[in-house]
Amino acid sequence: MARKPKPRRGNPRRWIHFAGLLLALGAVVLGLYAVYLDRVIRNTFEGQRWALPARVFARPLELYAGRPLSADDLLAELALLGYREGGKGPGTWSRNGSRVRVQTRGFRFWDGAEASQSLDLRFSGARLAGLEGSAGSPIVRLEPMLMGGFYPASNEDRLLVRLED
Repeated sequence: MARKPKPRRGNPRRWIHFAGLLLALGAVVLGLYAVYLDRVIRNTFEGQRWALPARVFARPLELYAGRPLSADDLLAELALLGYREGGKGPGTWSRNGSRVRVQTRGFRFWDGAEASQSLDLRFSGARLAGLEGSAGSPIVRLEPMLMGGFYPASNEDRLLVRLED
């Protein structure tokens, strides 16, 4: 009786060698891709790390005797600016009837610096009747509200956070 020939299997060493070559080729391709991604990320963020945004502000609220402005409208504006009721120091206010006392914050404006001031404002209906404590100036400006900021080079809006946050 004749023996059946055994099916031929490939040389196991040959398969191991082929798998090793495939693994090495995959590692090279993965390494090249990692270098490419590193270059893309560096080119995107390098130099913009310390770039500061252009900030956009609203108009500053100008206060002067005779201005059409009610006490409630002023308090709403102060709330938007982050002023708080009571207390001492810049950024506070108090109200007593038609009188509002405001301790403004100092800020830098395009035409110069505005110092922090203590103001006593008197209202008559929907009009600012009097302004005292303005260091001799007939007009006092409150700091403008920050509307937003963007990076001009890329037209992106980013929020800057401190490292501990």
